[in-house]
Amino acid sequence: MECGHPGDFAITQSVAGVTVSSLGDNAIMDQDFNKSNYLWDSTAHAPYLSITAPAPSQNKFIGYDDPKLAVEKVEYAREQHLGGITLFEIGGAYRPNQPKGQMEELLQAVKQVWKGSLPKVLLPVGGQ
Repeated sequence: MECGHPGDFAITQSVAGVTVSSLGDNAIMDQDFNKSNYLWDSTAHAPYLSITAPAPSQNKFIGYDDPKLAVEKVEYAREQHLGGITLFEIGGAYRPNQPKGQMEELLQAVKQVWKGSLPKVLLPVGGQ
């Protein structure tokens, strides 16, 4: 993608050969999450998975919301006196295949930090 007009802010790197897809957090956690692939970008304050495959064309970069990001968003909104936060498709993070208490990690993290206590788990559970 290229910037269309002067002053536009957009990705200017070519995306030729890149496949873009959308997955719910539940699918990411169930299919792709592995603690060894988990990384935190301290500049963007965002989690991502970096998955290296045998064939470079199969490498994956997956950005998503996790409990740590949810907590940071709530804390930032409070500090800045903002009216709320956005979590991408919080319903997509529901994981019915997990034990009770781990099915709604994003929602529980927001709920706990909103009440004034930090969540016990900031690194996602599940995967390998």
